[in-house]
Amino acid sequence: MKYYYAGPDKKPVGPFTAEELHQLVTEGKINDNTFLIGEGQTNWVRYADWKTTQGTTEAAEAITRTAQQMKTAIAKFDFGSSFFGLLLVIVEIFVLPWRLIKGAACTLASWGSSRRLPTSESSLPVATFITIVLRPAYHILLTVIGGLVVIVVSLHEMFSRDGSFAEGVGELIGGIVAIYFANFIVGAIFDGISILVQMANSLKNIERK
Repeated sequence: MKYYYAGPDKKPVGPFTAEELHQLVTEGKINDNTFLIGEGQTNWVRYADWKTTQGTTEAAEAITRTAQQMKTAIAKFDFGSSFFGLLLVIVEIFVLPWRLIKGAACTLASWGSSRRLPTSESSLPVATFITIVLRPAYHILLTVIGGLVVIVVSLHEMFSRDGSFAEGVGELIGGIVAIYFANFIVGAIFDGISILVQMANSLKNIERK
């Protein structure tokens, strides 16, 4: 909002912003007894009285502006696309472990067909073996061996004298789900370690050059 002040001839002078009015006080052109009126207002007030209420007025105006901005943002917000994006994230949570397992199997197959491992091209063969070569093997072994262990334990629970068929089925489902999502966690760990190894390899190559 902008304001006018009453000049020596009682005529409005302005308009001025609040900051400009403060500057006029500093320059001595107006003082606490100078009367002000805001645009669209009908009552004149002394600068001293206006100054005490200015903070409240500015806060109210700021709240109003923020509320209007939020209203505009909500009006422009595409809830349909956001919901679809959320569904994609949920689907990816369930699909990503399978992609890790499938990728591990494909990686092992490509190494087998080429008859060599990445360690032969690395300046840090031990680190490369631990973080890159073992990764696909770990995914496959975790899935296969872990799955077999879960199946054996669950079958024992289902058909043993002291066991329960329902509990065995529950253990089977829970074990498979746990092993499946364990690949997710293992993949995240190996991703972090692999980044460090790649950085170390890059530094080695730079030193050689």
